[in-house]
Amino acid sequence: MEACSQDLVTSIIHQQIICEDINRDKIDGLLETLIGLWTTVKANVKESNVKEMTSKLSDLINKLKLLEGTAMVHKNELNPTSSKVEKQHHYYKILGLSNTAPDDEIKRAYRRLALKYHPDKNKTSGAEEKFKEVAEAYEVLSDKTKRDIYDQYGEEGLKGIGGPSSPGGNFQYTFHGDPRATFAQFFGSANPFQSFFDLGGCDPMGNIFPFPDEIDKTLFQCADQDPPIEHDLYCSLEEVLYGCIKKMKISHKVFQHDGTLCREDKVLIVDVKPGWKAGTKITFQKEGDQGHNKIPADIVFIIRDKVHPYFKREGSDIHYIVTISLKQALCGFTVDIPTLTGANIALHYGNDVVKPNTVKRISGHGLPYSKEPSRRGDLIVNFEIKFPDHLSQSLKDVLYKVLPN
Repeated sequence: MEACSQDLVTSIIHQQIICEDINRDKIDGLLETLIGLWTTVKANVKESNVKEMTSKLSDLINKLKLLEGTAMVHKNELNPTSSKVEKQHHYYKILGLSNTAPDDEIKRAYRRLALKYHPDKNKTSGAEEKFKEVAEAYEVLSDKTKRDIYDQYGEEGLKGIGGPSSPGGNFQYTFHGDPRATFAQFFGSANPFQSFFDLGGCDPMGNIFPFPDEIDKTLFQCADQDPPIEHDLYCSLEEVLYGCIKKMKISHKVFQHDGTLCREDKVLIVDVKPGWKAGTKITFQKEGDQGHNKIPADIVFIIRDKVHPYFKREGSDIHYIVTISLKQALCGFTVDIPTLTGANIALHYGNDVVKPNTVKRISGHGLPYSKEPSRRGDLIVNFEIKFPDHLSQSLKDVLYKVLPN
């Protein structure tokens, strides 16, 4: 019965390998079958043979392990891409993400795991190595170019294994090996825990070492953020009419890979939308100087109107002043009114007398409404009448007789 049981188990295992149906659950199932058979055999042998049967059971288990390894090799040979797929998703598994995870999920995963495994907080065995793996995974998956190559070619393509003819072409990436630099660049400080400890912690429960999720929520609540840095951004009315792109160069202190601070220049792109009003604020969060135990200031640009040679802005309307003589005001005139598009509009006054408070509104020739850019305000024409400084007596007599009372 003993030999029959051993032959039966071996036969079952070989049959599963041949059918390419081996997986971890199947191996565990076969092991349970083996133990079951052993129990049956043990119940039918004498006590004196138990030691011999135990030895044979051990041999059978070793054979099972050997067959398990053979099965995995056999399966990889039948499906050679399986090992590549496993390697390709190595970084995703480190962060606990699928390969379709968006950027914000990648950031959240790194924030959570970096705080969890940071060596200054986590002293357990393997935490430091995990901290490094998390940093490398984030460096790859947070960069579009690296991630695209990694998704398509796996780690070999990403790291340029095989020379210029490798799947990734001439691209070659090697992790810099300093997870603390990645941490400092992400959090704005080489050691954000320090501000937490210096202030005695901000955990409402009074714990010195909050759980990772609590650190994630309260870490920077203890630090003070520098006040916003405001800059005026002057735009011409023509730029407000059509919208424009403004490239604003700033200089700020940034943490380097070694944790030191260095001043760097950066260009911030401001997309000015048609119709934006003076006073509109565009905020770039935390683009100020990085530093220890503080949150970088926000950079704020405030839209201002450049002085225009012809027009003055009032909301979405623009004003234009026409200067005319008293004679023109009384007798009529024709004048060309400029517009923001460069075209002129002829304005004719023949029968009407222009008074000092006369206003002519030309619809649809102002600036766009910021919330409804397809609509535009008006071009408002105001008149400034020049009166003579002096009249001769004879001219006064004529005007006295001609003009009505």
